[in-house]
Amino acid sequence: MHEENRGVLLRRFGKLVAEILAARFGNIWLVGGAMLGQSFLRLGLVDEIRLMIAPVTLRDGLHLFGDSGIQQKWHLKSVVAHKNGYVDLSYSRQSTGS
Repeated sequence: MHEENRGVLLRRFGKLVAEILAARFGNIWLVGGAMLGQSFLRLGLVDEIRLMIAPVTLRDGLHLFGDSGIQQKWHLKSVVAHKNGYVDLSYSRQSTGS
């Protein structure tokens, strides 16, 4: 897909999410991989990030936040450690004035 077409598609998708889905459902829970998360971050559609850290290393893969657009600051809301070594992290987006 050409970069120009990809940009148009992302903007249309952002409009669909912001104007139709969010207006109807309020909160939208996004479950997916790095590329999906990066797209939503790039469009400014993420206000909370929940991560589960697993005690496993992989040989390779995509960077979680990769090229997700502008730098954003996040506030750590909660941390939950589990006996199996997993850790749940919850972050909220800081306001642009912070």
